[in-house]
Amino acid sequence: IFTFLLICLSGAAVAQTLSIVSHTDTIYYDADVSGTEVVGYTVIKNNSADDNFYKAKISGNPAPLCATNWFCWDFCYTPGKLESDGNVEVKAGATNNSMSGHIFSTGNGVEDGCKMTCTIYNEFNRADSITFDYIFYATKSFSVEDNAPSVKAVYPNPARDIVFVDLNNTESGTFKIINVIGQEVKSQNIFNSNK
Repeated sequence: IFTFLLICLSGAAVAQTLSIVSHTDTIYYDADVSGTEVVGYTVIKNNSADDNFYKAKISGNPAPLCATNWFCWDFCYTPGKLESDGNVEVKAGATNNSMSGHIFSTGNGVEDGCKMTCTIYNEFNRADSITFDYIFYATKSFSVEDNAPSVKAVYPNPARDIVFVDLNNTESGTFKIINVIGQEVKSQNIFNSNK
């Protein structure tokens, strides 16, 4: 009986407390624009009955396209820093939107992509973690008229109900989403800093 109880308790100690509420898995940006900050966002939830402290890290050897990558968690870390120094407390049942992955666009005109793998983990129990990717993809398929505000990023992709569009400037204009067969899906006037 003691062994059975010990096994059950050790299994409970590694239970997964985190889930992803919202995540920008693929971020498209203009392959011809250089020096633009391209950002992916993630919202996590602490599903446990306890408040927990979580740290974040990125892993892998990024492709040259992602060479200037960094992430933000308890604060924003410089490129080359792979793990957060501090932690973020997420209350029981609460969500947190502090996680983001970033790159600077190269503007080399080449359509290419790279992946940044991120892990958020319980500071006191590394087995309690969640891992996800940000895929940054430089594309030439943005169609922007010369007099329109330039598009910085469009996310999430794929999208269900909401699409965010980050612009490089705050000019007014009309934003149109056109599907792959040329049909206008959505049209909206944009004023100042609207998304």
